Amino acid sequence: MGVESAVILPSVWLYLQMFYVDYWYLGLVLSAYSVVSAATAMFIGHLADKNRVNILFLGLFLNLAQVFTINFV
Repeated sequence: MGVESAVILPSVWLYLQMFYVDYWYLGLVLSAYSVVSAATAMFIGHLADKNRVNILFLGLFLNLAQVFTINFV
């Protein structure tokens, strides 16, 4: 968490330019990313509260899952 502001968000426009899209797509992508991040955070928090999972363990597991999906998908 925090990689978004350093790596992903600054490179989104460069990635979108490969598809020759208009500039307003950048706003659409950044808005969708923020909404999905907020919804996911609430869902993960609910799972952690319901299952009494250690937050540190859950954060480590989710970060590893994020690294796996970025590198292999």
